[in-house]
Amino acid sequence: MSNVIMLTKEGIQMLKKEIDELTLEINTAESGSRLLMRQRIQEIAAVLDDAVTMPDIREQGDVVELGSFVTLQEQEFMDCFSMTIVHPFEANHLHSRVSALSPVARAMLGKPVNAVIHAELPEEDSISYRIVDIQNCRR
Repeated sequence: MSNVIMLTKEGIQMLKKEIDELTLEINTAESGSRLLMRQRIQEIAAVLDDAVTMPDIREQGDVVELGSFVTLQEQEFMDCFSMTIVHPFEANHLHSRVSALSPVARAMLGKPVNAVIHAELPEEDSISYRIVDIQNCRR
């Protein structure tokens, strides 16, 4: 493996499903779209070739890392919510799966419980969160 990519089981299934759907659509697509679909299939296949499945079992973590299930408390209104830090290929805000490259995830990575982080967001100046809990994949 050249660059190991850590994905969840759900992320791997999602990417395989996308390949299947694109493969079915290629035959009916216009020529320019077919090229884009083939490129996307190759891109996903390359990611899957280098992918390693993260363990499902989690344990209390010391710091936020890829695969962490993190509970945050927004510091202005004190609302709590949780998210999983994932590889960009499986990010999905509807399922609370946040890309490790997002501003919030980048601010959290390497930080311990009770750390207060500040993230610069495109539509807002800055937002602050306190890390309430970290659950990491068991190694």
